[in-house]
Amino acid sequence: MSNIFRIIVFLFVTLNIASSQVLKGCTAFCLKKENTILVGKNLDWPVGDGFIIINKRSVAKFAMVKPDEKQVHWVSKYGSVTFNQFGEEFPLGGMNEAGLVVEELSYSPAVYPANESKYSLNELQWIQYQLDNYCTVGEVIRNLDSLCISELLFGLHYFICDRSGDAAVIEFIEGKIFCYDGDDLPVPEVSNNSYHNSLKYLKLHQGFGGDRIPTNGPESPERFVRAAGLLQNFQNAQKMAPEDYAFGILKNVKQHDTQWSIIYDPQKLKIHFQLRDQRERQKLDYETINFSEQSGKDFFILGQNCEESDLIQYFVSISANENLGLLETVFNKLVKLDEMDEIAAHQLMEKFSEYYQKLINDE
Repeated sequence: MSNIFRIIVFLFVTLNIASSQVLKGCTAFCLKKENTILVGKNLDWPVGDGFIIINKRSVAKFAMVKPDEKQVHWVSKYGSVTFNQFGEEFPLGGMNEAGLVVEELSYSPAVYPANESKYSLNELQWIQYQLDNYCTVGEVIRNLDSLCISELLFGLHYFICDRSGDAAVIEFIEGKIFCYDGDDLPVPEVSNNSYHNSLKYLKLHQGFGGDRIPTNGPESPERFVRAAGLLQNFQNAQKMAPEDYAFGILKNVKQHDTQWSIIYDPQKLKIHFQLRDQRERQKLDYETINFSEQSGKDFFILGQNCEESDLIQYFVSISANENLGLLETVFNKLVKLDEMDEIAAHQLMEKFSEYYQKLINDE
C-alpha cells in the first residue's frame, strides 16, 4: 500500500505541475559557498538578438503605461548593466553597481495584482526600476506593494539576489504577490513553474526526501531538480573554480534554444556570459565602467566577436532608430516563428516608438 500511495502522490504532483507547465523555459539560481556568491541564468528562448546596456545613475525616467494608468517617474540612484532584447529600459535581467541582481523567467499563469490607485510599470521596466532604486533584496521586498505591474508582453516571475547572498523568488498568482526568501527559500533557484509546486516535486527525489531518480528531461520541473542537486553538491566540489561549476549547472539545464548563459558575481561586480554560437566566454568588469550620466559608450551588440579581454572598448553609442531596429528584428522573428501575432507586433512597435520619442524629447 505504501508503494501505491507514493505512486498516487507522484502522479498528483506531476499532473499538478504539468497543468501550469510553459513551453518556454529559463533557469536561474544562486550558488553560495563560504565567500563565493554567484547568480546564474540561462535564457531559453527562440530569439538571441540583443544588447548589453550600461544604464547610468542620476537619469530621469518614466514608465511606459496604458492611457488609463498612472505613470511613475523616478531618477536612477544606481548604475547597472542589463541584458536587453526589447530595447533600452526594458531588460530581461541585470546587475547594478551595488551588487543587486534581478532576472526574469517565464511564468505564463502569472496574474499581476491590479490597483487603480497605484502607479504602474510593465513587467520588464519593473526590472530596471528595481536596479535603479535598490541595493538589497530586503529593499526590493519592502517596496513590492508600492507599484503595480501592468502586463505588456509576458507573464513572468523573478529571481533576485544581492552581494550578501540573500535571494528571493517573487511571483504573482491569482492577483496576489508571493515572495519566497529566507527559510521560505530552501533551494535558491527557480525555473518556470511556481516555486511552491517546484519544491513539492523536488521532495519526491533522492537527496530531498523521496526515492525518484532525476531525469535529463528539458521540462521545467526536471531542470529544477537537477539544478537543486548540483547546488547541493557544490559544498563538496573542491577543485573546480566556482565560475566553472556555475557554468556547469547552466550547461546541465541547457535547452535546444538557450541563447545566452550568464554568471553574475555580485561581490566582485563582474559578469561572465557565453552566447549560443560562441565557444568562448566573455567578461565585463564593473571597474572598467563609468556609470556617470555624462559618460558615453552605452551599448554592446550581442553576437560580436571580441578579441580583447577588456569588453568595455566594444561598447558604442546607439541612436533611437537603431534601438527600435532591434525591436523590429526581434518582433519580426517572433512573428515568423508564430510566437507573436503580426497585428500585436505592429501595435507594440507603435507603443515603443511613441515611448522612445517622448524619451528623446524629455532629454
